[in-house]
Amino acid sequence: MVKVIIKPDNIIIDIEKGVTLLQVIRKAGIDIAIECGGFGVCGKDRVIVLDGQQNLTPLTNAEFRRFSKDDISKGYRLACQAKVLGGVTILVPEEIRIKERGRRVVSQGFMQKIEVNPFIRKIEIMLPEPTLEDQRADLDRLLDTLRNVLNTDNIDVDLDLIRDLPIKLRAYDWHLNVILWGNKIISIEPIGGLTRDIYGVTVDIGTSKIVVHLVDLMNGEIRAVDFDENPQLAYGADIMSRMTYAG
Repeated sequence: MVKVIIKPDNIIIDIEKGVTLLQVIRKAGIDIAIECGGFGVCGKDRVIVLDGQQNLTPLTNAEFRRFSKDDISKGYRLACQAKVLGGVTILVPEEIRIKERGRRVVSQGFMQKIEVNPFIRKIEIMLPEPTLEDQRADLDRLLDTLRNVLNTDNIDVDLDLIRDLPIKLRAYDWHLNVILWGNKIISIEPIGGLTRDIYGVTVDIGTSKIVVHLVDLMNGEIRAVDFDENPQLAYGADIMSRMTYAG
């Protein structure tokens, strides 16, 4: 095992001989911007060797094509090309780090109006209370009401819901919201408050960013947007480069 010191973070990594500086940097939890998947083509992973240049493998043809004599004299290496043979100290410049680049995402634009028809939905119903004349089981009472509302006999019920159904129906005073996944009852809730709301999440997995929208399924409005860098960005700017790296 040999030690690699990463500046300016002052991170010390114990690593086996023969691995690239790129692998060391990733082991340290630092994501850097490369577009070619680590094949020495893009030249984006330029690091500076501060100490221990002799403990790296010689410059490759890709590096000779990329660097001037002045660059080489200053200690520049491509992290994906230089392999560690002994102790070395390197500087990972801020400009090649992905997390320090302050990327933004476009969250608004022109959107087509569509009819909101989500697969998951919430329906408010009022069940008739049991009487001497109406002694149906609680589950039958619920299903019979929903069959009339949905105009279908094809209704399933989650098994866990059946176990708690008698207690919940009486606690809700027979007035409740039914949450359906298609035609399957997955939950019931009391009426009022936040229980009137129902939300869905959309996830857009792009080549550079992963964008998440919180959508109100009652009216289709977008209530919140957040995003993060696609972690695969560190392995290439396009899908083919990432597949080549993984292969």
